[in-house]
Amino acid sequence: MIIYAPNEYPAPLYHIDLACAAPEPLTMSVRHHVTVGAEDQFMHFDQLTVPVLQYTDDGALLLDVWAESNSDWVASTIFLLTADHLALREARTFGRWREMGLVHLMTSVAQNLTGWTKQISGHRWANVW
Repeated sequence: MIIYAPNEYPAPLYHIDLACAAPEPLTMSVRHHVTVGAEDQFMHFDQLTVPVLQYTDDGALLLDVWAESNSDWVASTIFLLTADHLALREARTFGRWREMGLVHLMTSVAQNLTGWTKQISGHRWANVW
């Protein structure tokens, strides 16, 4: 499976409002990418809490945080899923949004979506959390 740069994935279909203490309103988009044969397939999620990926053992889970009415991309993560593991492959936060806990937030959402059933790794990204 090819992992693309976050901006090379299809645009998100849903932006979910985040209730968090931030200087301006934030939203999150969630997409799951798998390859079936030679074809890329994407699922777009409209919620952040139901464990819809609890029994999913492959693919990439992309979570992005947006500001300014979904036009300013402020943070991004890509998690790889296996049967028992959730691995943080990439994490980015931009500008003034660094060190505001957005990667922690996206990690919690990834754990929610996988039902808190997978071991998590990705400590090498700690400097962007």
